[in-house]
Amino acid sequence: MDPALISCDMDGTLLDVAGHLPPGFPDLHQRLKAKGIIFTPASGRQLATLHDMFSDLGPELSCLAENGAVVFSQGEIISTTPLNPAVGHALVSAIGDHWESGKNDLDIVVCLPHKAFIHSRKNLAGEKEIKKYYHSLGVSNNLHETISHELIKVAIYTRDDAEKHIDMIRRAAAAGASSSGDFHAVVSGKHWIDVMNPKANKGRGLHQLREQLGIAQSDTIAFGDYLNDYELLIEAGTAWAMANAHPRIHEIADHTAPSNRDYGVMTVLENHYGL
Repeated sequence: MDPALISCDMDGTLLDVAGHLPPGFPDLHQRLKAKGIIFTPASGRQLATLHDMFSDLGPELSCLAENGAVVFSQGEIISTTPLNPAVGHALVSAIGDHWESGKNDLDIVVCLPHKAFIHSRKNLAGEKEIKKYYHSLGVSNNLHETISHELIKVAIYTRDDAEKHIDMIRRAAAAGASSSGDFHAVVSGKHWIDVMNPKANKGRGLHQLREQLGIAQSDTIAFGDYLNDYELLIEAGTAWAMANAHPRIHEIADHTAPSNRDYGVMTVLENHYGL
């Protein structure tokens, strides 16, 4: 039986090592549409970036942006899960202190549903990487002024392994939190840490989307490779871990797909599901 909803992470999952969509993906998407199957990118990228990446798929695109903190379907945002602004201010202050100490290994991105902001300082550690993920991007010499009740995520770019910095980022976020359950910080890639409302994740976004569309959990499948895909795979009726996935993702997956280097998502959809 064909799935009704396919949700797929981007980096390390659908995209190849150069960050490109697999050859033949537009043709596959047309076949999915013909069968009434909804394809849903699920990413830490912002909504504007996903719209640019999948512009050829048309206005009916559904997606889980900002690691599920923004859910988009049928031409509109159907859900956002905001982060306590005080946590955002605490992180901006902590990264500012980090810069003042002479270190240039971290950068910060303040994320609202339709736009993100970076500091206007020179020599950003991750400027090229940030611009790849955030196409709607503003600059400010005072990031505190960009934070509002619409804040949905604070992203930290790390020049080296993000897992080395996660404890420091959690301590910084806690300084602005009203309780220990006020935020959730997750390593979302080798060089990225995302700080969000603890209720915000790709799994919750998938649940909200399928409820909006009237699709049963058993009719959903999901693909992922990293820790920010954990809840996505838990929520899906059938979970696929990429061969290159983090060990914790393999622990919860129902099946293993070939790596993204081998276009594993396309291989599974075409050969296993016959799509």
